Amino acid sequence: MGYDSFTLLKKTVDIKDKMIHNENLSSAYDKHLAVNLDKVNWTPYRLVEAGEVALDDSVYFLLDDHDTLQSYSKVSNEYPNWELNILNSKVYEYIEDKFTGHQNDITDLSLLDTFINDYALAKGVYDELVNKDNFDANSYNFFKSTDSYAQGPTLAALTGIIYINNPAGQPIDEAEIKNYYHDKYYPKLTIHAANITKANVVKFVEVTNEETGQEYIWDTIKYSTVGDNVQTYPELTTVVGSKLNYDFRGWSVNYYTQDTLDSMTEEQIQDILLTNESVQNLLFANADDRVIKLYAVYTIHSYHFTFLNYDNSIIEEINVPTSQYIPM
Repeated sequence: MGYDSFTLLKKTVDIKDKMIHNENLSSAYDKHLAVNLDKVNWTPYRLVEAGEVALDDSVYFLLDDHDTLQSYSKVSNEYPNWELNILNSKVYEYIEDKFTGHQNDITDLSLLDTFINDYALAKGVYDELVNKDNFDANSYNFFKSTDSYAQGPTLAALTGIIYINNPAGQPIDEAEIKNYYHDKYYPKLTIHAANITKANVVKFVEVTNEETGQEYIWDTIKYSTVGDNVQTYPELTTVVGSKLNYDFRGWSVNYYTQDTLDSMTEEQIQDILLTNESVQNLLFANADDRVIKLYAVYTIHSYHFTFLNYDNSIIEEINVPTSQYIPM
């Protein structure tokens, strides 16, 4: 759903506001408004898909590690790492016609604030009064989801992608976008902003295809750089990687191919793994970067076999890596 659906939603917000402040409206009238917008596309940027070739008359942008779109320029008449960047969902095509007349539609996060604040207020009222005999949910004003099975107040549903065209003088805290709006309330909504205050970012990465360099991001943590208590080093995530026939061992500041890891001794593996103590030595570089990438470390899974005599005395104990035969 394009910008027309946003225009309709904005009118819905205005209608709700008028209903709330209409003193002549009967108290029996249901002032609730249900909102459920799935796969909205309120952005002039289109994600380029695998297999597409660059068109001469198109303008492309590259998503950086702070989730902002930067101009993607050619080098020697080619876009650097075009195929790899597409595989990692970083290339966007700018569609100017789609943005014409809509540049000022979304310039801040006030619409999401309306939904979130309504939900928080309604939930507080609901939790306080729901057990009272005279409780009437229809007498309170809030947006809600269209989910007919939900009990009590629900958050207006919204999924898809939106672009906040905020001016340079009004940057949005990158960490707040992720930690508050995305993670807490709208995990299925991708939010890009024109201007941000960069956060300190740590990404937990697995290279899923060593030939192409394609990556999978297991987790991303963003620490706000606004305020007095700024996090200066990353923390290890509780999320663990998963790889068929391999054991996840932890995270390393350097990337190693699987062949290299397979050739390492256990002592060498331990040396490259970060701990909760050693990770504190990794400081976010500077105001222009502020990004640390940590890479998943796997070792091939082994099965332990014990060979016994008839009296249960041990003949031999061995570890056999996956895909290898048991020596007899």
